[in-house]
Amino acid sequence: MQITLRHTYRIELNEPVFDAVLALRATASQFDGQDIETWNVVAPGLETAPIAVDGFGNVVRLISLPHQQHEIVVQISGKVDRTDTFGMIKGLAEPCRPHVYLRTTELTEPGDDIAEKVSAISQDSPLAVMHAWNEFVHRTWAYERAVDPEVSKPKQKSKRKKAGQRGTRSPDANAAGADGALTDDNAIQSEGEAGVGNPAFKSSPLPVGDVVRLGCGDGIDLAHVFIAGARHLDLPARVVLGYLARPKIDEEPETNGDLLPPGRHAWAEVWIEGLGWVGFDPVLNQCPTDRYVRLSCALDGNGAVMLRSVPGLDDLGRVTETVELSLPDLDPEVDEHQSRQDVGAGDTDHSQVGDGAGDASTSDPSNQSGSQTQSQS
Repeated sequence: MQITLRHTYRIELNEPVFDAVLALRATASQFDGQDIETWNVVAPGLETAPIAVDGFGNVVRLISLPHQQHEIVVQISGKVDRTDTFGMIKGLAEPCRPHVYLRTTELTEPGDDIAEKVSAISQDSPLAVMHAWNEFVHRTWAYERAVDPEVSKPKQKSKRKKAGQRGTRSPDANAAGADGALTDDNAIQSEGEAGVGNPAFKSSPLPVGDVVRLGCGDGIDLAHVFIAGARHLDLPARVVLGYLARPKIDEEPETNGDLLPPGRHAWAEVWIEGLGWVGFDPVLNQCPTDRYVRLSCALDGNGAVMLRSVPGLDDLGRVTETVELSLPDLDPEVDEHQSRQDVGAGDTDHSQVGDGAGDASTSDPSNQSGSQTQSQS
């Protein structure tokens, strides 16, 4: 599956600046199942920016703005060939051992509530526990883009759709043996076209305790809840940032609230002994498929964020972004039926997954992204 991506990230500055420093993590990961055909990044000062790889394997460009700027525009474009690996990550360059991701941060401290809930899950394997935990997070905390803890009130989960309604997913592939079949979905709330206009994530992610109190969070927040539970069970876990592309389904849009429009997305990965890293998406209650483009990872969202700056983004100005992702023409019903098997579900032989996905070699980061300067008007 080839995904074509165009992403424009714009900061409208409160006042002209010429001394800001940007740390840009905008290079897609290369691994079995994700092959980067083309990848180009355009930004002011990029042609002189040193390139480094951080402790989590992310390519980082450190940009010093070359002259006075009235706005900062970062443009990312590329074509990525994706293969569904059932959520498993193979062939990714890993600079640190999995146990590093057991470390808890201020944003991922589980607290008594999360510890009690994840400890109550009874399954016959760590993989089954993580599928059940992913489903629990999906059902319990609502997805909402860019939640502001200062203005948000605790939310109640919206009424669920009855079994048999269009848009209700079978959880059999996700529950991994959990008792009982769920027939309801997490209602995803958004205004207008997600991925166009306001950013998908806040400039500062919420701590897990705030997500629990509010009853909702954006993709990074829900990933934090998930990895907090995993680490409490001594399973290494990390936040992943990237993109999600899905076929548009125009029929009965009011019953397809669980289908996110194309845009930036966040999910989690957990180290399962014998399998390696396995992805889990609590927003959609599934393992990542060939609709996901993996960009960066870290202990929490602050470490994986695409752009950080000094001064901080909140001090610089207003951030807007436009994300466009396109897929080949597909029959949505056939495609949905064929792609919804996750790790640990059904009769799929997972012992071969990742072995025949091609020789995905790690390219020189400098060859994956262009070194151009965005012209300013």
